[in-house]
Amino acid sequence: MLITQGDGDRLFARDPIESTVTWSLSSPPGRIGLTERTARTECERFIRLLPSPSQAFDGRGVILCAGGTRYFTCAWVCIQRLRQSGCALPIELWYLGDDEMTDEMIQLLEPWGVVCVDAHQVRATHPFSELGGWELKAYAIARSRFAEVLFLDADNVVVRNPEYLFDTREYLETGAMFWPDYGRFEKTEEVWRLLGMDRPDHPEFESGQMLIDKRRCWEPLRLALWFNEHSDFFYRFLHGDKETFHLAWRKWERPFHFIHTPIHTVAWTMCQHDPSGERLFQHRNSDKWSLHLTNPRVDDFWFDDECRDAIANLRIVWDGNRSRLPKARARRRPPTLRVVLLTQEHRTMQRDATLKEWQGSDARAIPVEVLTRATDPLDEEGAESEQVFSALTSFLERDAEYLLLLADDLEISSFFWSALRSWRPWIDRQFKLGSVYHPGTSERVCDVDRRADWIETDRIYSASALLVSKSVAALVVKRWAEVGGHWARRIALLCDQELVAFHNPSLVQNAGRGLCGFRSHEAPSFVRSWRPGAAAG
Repeated sequence: MLITQGDGDRLFARDPIESTVTWSLSSPPGRIGLTERTARTECERFIRLLPSPSQAFDGRGVILCAGGTRYFTCAWVCIQRLRQSGCALPIELWYLGDDEMTDEMIQLLEPWGVVCVDAHQVRATHPFSELGGWELKAYAIARSRFAEVLFLDADNVVVRNPEYLFDTREYLETGAMFWPDYGRFEKTEEVWRLLGMDRPDHPEFESGQMLIDKRRCWEPLRLALWFNEHSDFFYRFLHGDKETFHLAWRKWERPFHFIHTPIHTVAWTMCQHDPSGERLFQHRNSDKWSLHLTNPRVDDFWFDDECRDAIANLRIVWDGNRSRLPKARARRRPPTLRVVLLTQEHRTMQRDATLKEWQGSDARAIPVEVLTRATDPLDEEGAESEQVFSALTSFLERDAEYLLLLADDLEISSFFWSALRSWRPWIDRQFKLGSVYHPGTSERVCDVDRRADWIETDRIYSASALLVSKSVAALVVKRWAEVGGHWARRIALLCDQELVAFHNPSLVQNAGRGLCGFRSHEAPSFVRSWRPGAAAG
């Protein structure tokens, strides 16, 4: 059977299996450890042993995966836009346990026709070994009650009612519709070979939106789920879940419609299109919506005002999980601060530019100690760690209460000191470890009133402006040799604190740019002229 894609590409495919409403989610015996030698054999074994139908599905619906403060905010915007567009489809929001969704959050979504599903509870009945954020997508699609699914990432915004996609010729012919990513990862070539396939001359899939008829596509969907269940192996070659769907459909030689209209890029956003080439989805995959509403406005982002209105309304009915915050200490005099800039001998231009930024801000009266290390190309991470250990040790001998560790390639807010000395979590000693550099990492708690996002320490991998308290410095110096890795990660693991406070908006910005001209770990909320009391949004 020949199936034609959007621009004339042809796929050789088996005849689709007749539609039925019941399918099995049981797996062939046991999850096994895969190797490069066994991956193809075990994949083809799984295909041979795929169980017979047994579970009922029915109707059409939308599936989101969300949880935690940042993604709940994104999901709220996504859901509001769906309903404003006229979409009346039922919605399931899948999440991972009580840490991600409170009863209050679930109740806020009920009036909008949203059923929240805890994947951890489902897994008790239908085991699944690797269930993180990426793996959850395939699991939610397979385990949902819907027979036909429009999957959307929580940070996706529709520009019109997407229900018509289910009735398009392209979807009806194939039962599956997928969208393009920007390019192709070189390392992904290897996994095609390991599974016994030639990698097609075809863009990779972008899984921020997918349309799947489970009755017609159960076999490749179930194989995609198997790939994600073995994410410890397959993610070594892939960027998360997205290409697992492409691999599965190709391995089964099953048809799909692929949207060949290229991504239209606006700042921090991938705009995807329908089969006729009209914009339909705005996947805000970089600067995700913040409850603080510090997201900069973006040219050519449609329905921006409506999205911001949705967040403003959410702020009225929800406090961002502030009940989970550590208590502030009794207010005393403002904390004292020591500032150290970490640099290398050869980075004269970057260092001088950052010091000039500091002198151009209202923090100019605060001295900056420059700590320079020799360049060690054989052990750069080790040399930097020794430098930080020295800074922490020296800090313990000083009177200051907090140490601010600065990178040497920063832009700095003109009102840095005004912002810091009015930041209540710092004034009230509410945190032991914090940062005034905020690259948009997903938070556990959002405290709008105090301009703070609270992020789990195990999500901290690097830092450009880290605030370290005396107690944390003492603990980290004492236990320094117990862990390895990047120094910021080390401090986070050793600091004896569950949450790290991040100032929102970011008060510094990485000045360095990569080969493609983009900033490294950009902080979208950074605005040089921002000062306390400025209006959000």
